[in-house]
Amino acid sequence: MKQTIMIMWLITSLAYATDFDETLRLAKEGDARAQANLGAHYSLSGEYEKAFKWYKKSAQQGNALGQNNLGAMYQNGYFITKNTKEAFKWYMKSAQQGDERGRTAEEAEAQTST
Repeated sequence: MKQTIMIMWLITSLAYATDFDETLRLAKEGDARAQANLGAHYSLSGEYEKAFKWYKKSAQQGNALGQNNLGAMYQNGYFITKNTKEAFKWYMKSAQQGDERGRTAEEAEAQTST
């Protein structure tokens, strides 16, 4: 599961902006997509505290990718205490927007909690 999450982070970090400075500028200006991608960058480099900060900002703005990846951080206990209920909440928000990653994670979480 962790390997799949890391691959998702890598793909999403490359999909939006390859220039770190531009992504950082956009994230600081409040661009939710850039915030999610910045979170991916920090996740890949093992800087989970920074990743959490940017995923949370993105997720709170309703970005499905940010919501999904914030859920993954809660599910796996990256930087924060592992919390499957909080993970499920963010996966649900992502899935409700039609995000396939959130829906898949939501289904996996439902299977493990039964």
